[in-house]
Amino acid sequence: MRSKCLSEARARVASMAVVVVILSATDVSWALEIDSARIAVELGEEGLEAFHAGKYERALFLFQEAERRVHSPVFQLFGAKALEEQGRWVEAVGAYWELVMLNAAPNWPRQWHDAKADAEGRLRLLSANLPRMLISASKNGPETITWDGRAVPANFWFNTDPGQHVLRVFQGERQRFESVVTVAAASLAVVDVPPPSLRATLSLRRIVVGSLEPRFNQPQSLPSSPSYLAPIVAAGFGLIGVGLGVVAGIAAVNEHQTLAEICDGASCPAEAREHQESGRRWAELSTVGFAVGGVGLATSGILFWVTPRGTMGSPGMSGVSWGVAGSF
Repeated sequence: MRSKCLSEARARVASMAVVVVILSATDVSWALEIDSARIAVELGEEGLEAFHAGKYERALFLFQEAERRVHSPVFQLFGAKALEEQGRWVEAVGAYWELVMLNAAPNWPRQWHDAKADAEGRLRLLSANLPRMLISASKNGPETITWDGRAVPANFWFNTDPGQHVLRVFQGERQRFESVVTVAAASLAVVDVPPPSLRATLSLRRIVVGSLEPRFNQPQSLPSSPSYLAPIVAAGFGLIGVGLGVVAGIAAVNEHQTLAEICDGASCPAEAREHQESGRRWAELSTVGFAVGGVGLATSGILFWVTPRGTMGSPGMSGVSWGVAGSF
């Protein structure tokens, strides 16, 4: 099965070599372009074999070398997948994002469009499972906090890869604290760093969102968050209507009281008619406002009730399901 997939890949790669040359042709000689494309295709084939064999670091190197010679979104896609398989999720997200942001040209071959579409799905799924980290530390003089040797600010969220990481805290040149922290996929984690006055102990608080195991086989299983925009808008209209009804009602009452003060029994001055008409208009507006408000609030309640509730689960992984046959 493996040999069949690789044979199909080589056949398609060979057929795509001319397309790659045409799309990347510049003012350099055709001979150089053809030679560069041929080497890139050979590197891509070797990268596919390494990827299929689980040698992801080697595959990444080969795809990067191929991309350096001739641009192809397929090289970028498999380079990003190799990063993901190595657990370098933050870098993989950046690589997928770079591919997704490419402007597809009308003369792109189908394989390039497929690669970009695949990257969009991978980016969405991987971003949903990317761990978020916060290192909580009190401010006790100038301290430097490093995460896997990279300086990070205290009390700020940042993305990180799942797995083990080394946390160190320095006071000047002296290291006062070190610990190995294991971070799960699809989680929010907070590390509490003890102040210098306490014995070096580490507290890891993890707020898990969904499954701890990343799963990427089924893009359609990624849940979409429920949208409450419609019920919120309806509730807003309802509250506006009720507010209008209250204000108009108060104005109508004021006009009625004014009319009662200026009228003596059945005898009213000429200006009373103006207050009478104004009071009637305010009363009608109050009725309309309360009616609109009632409808809006009722609609909001119904929309909120019927809006499907999203689950907090994440998609799961049972191994690599990517096909390695394809064209560059």
